[in-house]
Amino acid sequence: MVLLVAQMARMSRLLDEALGLDEAGRRQWLQALAPEEHDLEAALRRALLPDGKDGAEAPATLPPVGFGAQAPEVAALKPGDRVGPYQLVRELGSGGMAEVWLAQRADGLSSGRWR
Repeated sequence: MVLLVAQMARMSRLLDEALGLDEAGRRQWLQALAPEEHDLEAALRRALLPDGKDGAEAPATLPPVGFGAQAPEVAALKPGDRVGPYQLVRELGSGGMAEVWLAQRADGLSSGRWR
């Protein structure tokens, strides 16, 4: 499954809500998932529920990347892409787990002035 940057951010927020629940609570939480989050349901189910049928508890923390042996791919950002109200101009640098981009507002609003 390919997760876009915005989907990964939503998934992280959702996992924060559900990781503290036991297996039964996680199942209920998944059933009550809001309709706008259903595109992430399969990935959330794999992350939150045990793989085996032995009833073992899912881990309290997840590996940094991946669901099982296959890590999700992240769509690569490129100049011209929109992130929220910003349009990416060019990459300034990257390293570790982050990229830094020069971006400009693309929604017609002013970004204001810092004081």
